[in-house]
Amino acid sequence: MSKFKILIVEDEPLYASNLEMLVEELGYDCAGVADNAEDALHKVAKHAPDLILMDINIAGKTDGIALAEQINQKETVPIIFITSLRDDETYGRAKAIRPYAFVGKPFNEMDLQRTIELAVSRLSDSEDEGTSKTWSQDILFKNCFFIKVRQQLIKVPFEEILFIEVEKHYSTITTGNKNFVVRMSLNDLLQKLPSGKFLRTHRSYLVNASKIESFDLADSVVFVSGHSIALSRGYKNQVLEQLSYLL
Repeated sequence: MSKFKILIVEDEPLYASNLEMLVEELGYDCAGVADNAEDALHKVAKHAPDLILMDINIAGKTDGIALAEQINQKETVPIIFITSLRDDETYGRAKAIRPYAFVGKPFNEMDLQRTIELAVSRLSDSEDEGTSKTWSQDILFKNCFFIKVRQQLIKVPFEEILFIEVEKHYSTITTGNKNFVVRMSLNDLLQKLPSGKFLRTHRSYLVNASKIESFDLADSVVFVSGHSIALSRGYKNQVLEQLSYLL
């Protein structure tokens, strides 16, 4: 499990230090600080940040806008530009990148905090369009959930999920070392998970196919990393057929 990761691209040490402290105070993980395009691209590839705070005027020949273009060619990472440059040409180039926000220097910490939270909210709206409003506390990305726990967004990669159990209006997402309770149905969750990677073994359970250790067909039980999961008659053949296809 990991927290929401934010990469900082800033060549002024004082601003870089202030941004790093702000990220940590907000309860997020800093995915590193880079002052030039080459280092930033390396950190993006290595740490897979969920958000980038980027100065436009950075060290080296490649500025922040050109760097953002390079990143967007390979990854989909939301970017917040933070810059003292306010001329129309720079703003026009930055706007063409379609960043999540454009914040001027010197920045107000509270304003920047709200900008970061707004970016997260916009991600939620765009990724979860059409999903039940009861999913508002959770955010879906391409290969993970971001689950709000108090004032933090906890990253839960799909590959770390063992199984999901529903009880009434709530679903419990179980990983190797933690459980997360969300207000969402199994059917809605199944639609958001990778196709074919999670199997419905019972009306109350979804299991990660890659985590299945064995079956007890006599007792109708699936064993997932030491957990015993019910395998109902109605789903048994479907599960076995899907496993045959996957394996």
